[in-house]
Amino acid sequence: MKIKLFSFIAICLITTKIAFSQWIQTEGPIGLTGISGILNNDDKLFIGTNCGLHSSDSISGRWDYLCDISLKAYAKKGDSLLVGTTAGIMVIDLSSRDIKPISYGRSLINLNINAISSADTCLYIGTAWFGFKKSKGFSDNWESFNDGLPYFIASGGFHAFNVYLIEHLSDVIFCVTPDGLFKTNVDHILWSPASSGILKEYMGQNPNNNIKFLKAIGETIFVGIENKLYSSSNKGNSWEEVYSFGSTVSSLHKFGNDYYVTTLGDGIYISNDKGVSWTNFNYGLSDLNVNTLNKIDTLLICGTSDGLYYKSGNNWIKNNQGIICSYIRSMAISSKEIVANDNDKVYSSMNGNSWNEITPNVTKRYFGSVATMGDTLLLSVQSDPPFIIYSRDDGHSWENLNHPVPFNRDDSYSIYTSNKRLYAYEDDIMYSTDDFGMDWWKQLSLSRPYCNNFNGFLVYNSIPFALTCGNAEVVRLNSSGNWVLSNNGLPTNLQLEYLTKTNDALYVNVHGKGLYVSKDAGNSWSFTSNKLDLNDVLDVSWGISSSAYKGRILFISTFNGVFYTVDYGQNWKSLNVGLINKYVTSIKIFNDTLFAGTNGNGVWKYDIKSILLLSNTGSNINQNHIRIYPNPATDFLNVQIDSGSKFELNIIDLMGRQILSKHNLLSGNVDLSNLQNGTYILILKSDKDVLTHKLVINR
Repeated sequence: MKIKLFSFIAICLITTKIAFSQWIQTEGPIGLTGISGILNNDDKLFIGTNCGLHSSDSISGRWDYLCDISLKAYAKKGDSLLVGTTAGIMVIDLSSRDIKPISYGRSLINLNINAISSADTCLYIGTAWFGFKKSKGFSDNWESFNDGLPYFIASGGFHAFNVYLIEHLSDVIFCVTPDGLFKTNVDHILWSPASSGILKEYMGQNPNNNIKFLKAIGETIFVGIENKLYSSSNKGNSWEEVYSFGSTVSSLHKFGNDYYVTTLGDGIYISNDKGVSWTNFNYGLSDLNVNTLNKIDTLLICGTSDGLYYKSGNNWIKNNQGIICSYIRSMAISSKEIVANDNDKVYSSMNGNSWNEITPNVTKRYFGSVATMGDTLLLSVQSDPPFIIYSRDDGHSWENLNHPVPFNRDDSYSIYTSNKRLYAYEDDIMYSTDDFGMDWWKQLSLSRPYCNNFNGFLVYNSIPFALTCGNAEVVRLNSSGNWVLSNNGLPTNLQLEYLTKTNDALYVNVHGKGLYVSKDAGNSWSFTSNKLDLNDVLDVSWGISSSAYKGRILFISTFNGVFYTVDYGQNWKSLNVGLINKYVTSIKIFNDTLFAGTNGNGVWKYDIKSILLLSNTGSNINQNHIRIYPNPATDFLNVQIDSGSKFELNIIDLMGRQILSKHNLLSGNVDLSNLQNGTYILILKSDKDVLTHKLVINR
């Protein structure tokens, strides 16, 4: 039988297109989770949170994050959900398996939509600058109707209108502005005040905080103002106080013959007599700051400032599974754990999946960033004045530095560690210490002629490098302890915005231009392409938020996802499969796993073993002198390398999992008898080279 030989050159073109893994959301950090809306479509439940839209097939099941659209203002039409955002209206097809919000109407793009109300034949919207608008037949043909509404003079001198709540009866429309409640006939759009009978002290006194909702039930309109519920049965000509609650009312609902009011402090009230008397409805509800309520079939569900509850028997049961809304500011890696912080809390994870809170008990405005030095954790705290603390026991206890940093500014310190040295800097001043603040040195501060702000800092091959706020000012510390320019090859008329490194190169981001690389410790720089695969373009002029590296592989995070390069930036690959929230604020590598902290959805992880295996370069294995057969294989594979070099063999499946690994091999047979039928990636690795091969096992 004639045996076919396979060329690695052809095979590599095939295997580089295979996706080996995808992002998976870790179980935290949880963060505060405010629920703003609850709705259903067919058999699926949807909730709007402060970090985006989630769905679940069961009220007691896990919630899946869908997109970063929060239900600030929304209306449902059939299977379509129309959501008001700061950039216009987004439409979500709730019946689709792949939730992708799309813009609704070119004329509404960049309008700040405060309110949406759906009538039979049109939509009403309230905007922050252009007031009240009405569509014609749900088309993108909008008319403004602001006659009679109060205006304010916007920047630029034009009249602007702010409408932030809308509700309608069959022939009357109501809206709320910063100057109170107004109404109009649907056919003759001329607004007039509609506050008769409502306490005057609430009108014009920043009702954005006072008027919480408008709600039409039948032909009766209700308004919630502070802790009072008012109603009007004569189309807003006069109002009556229905009830005065113990705290601010947030929403009103009617299910069957029962009325429900949610409050921000006293939970839920129920009335069986059309609002004459009310009783608490809170047994088992641990969070009494309730934003909204809904009844789906026979099940009551409420959303609070800290999550979702559903009524089971006489108890409220909390279910926040999968609702992860922390906004990660920074992350750091020690030898045994990952540490992350948001504004208010600090978290750690030993296994890269679940998180424990290790927040220190300190007076603060917010936490700046975390860093590690060996297994010691360091935390920069924004306070008055700012300070730095550390922990040697995995965050169980925290200590002050021996002496505080000898200067302070308005912001928290930027901190960096290298070779058991802590650097603390802000604006143009930097101090360092080798003994946790017993002694501080100021020799790293900027001085003339350089611009007086640090825009970045790192230590490369024991040499400190910094970016300043001046054009083309990347500087390094010389042997005399002075900063000297290190910008040969950089554009002299542009600012530098980000500085990072791999094990054998430095990278700097030039504003409006792209990335430059230095392979000689900053002596010279050359431009490196900023083009990405999949027709993406990395806008490095503004987008880089963080970076991490493994060997010569550089990973960067942006406001539009994660990317990596294995050839000094000449080619970029996107790493965003499964990453629903692409606003990534920080990335770190821990045990061959890449972790990404997001702006609103906690920490995600990606197994990069396959990238590390496939991404080395070199020339030890000659592609023209290697033979692999048979393919498809059965129980063995014959590998013949003419050079006689020893090599490492790895077999991974198409999910990136390592199935087989052999070391110090010479040419010969490889036993495949324990592998199942299927398609795999065969990787041969020498000291300097990695070659890949598609392998099929078929018995």
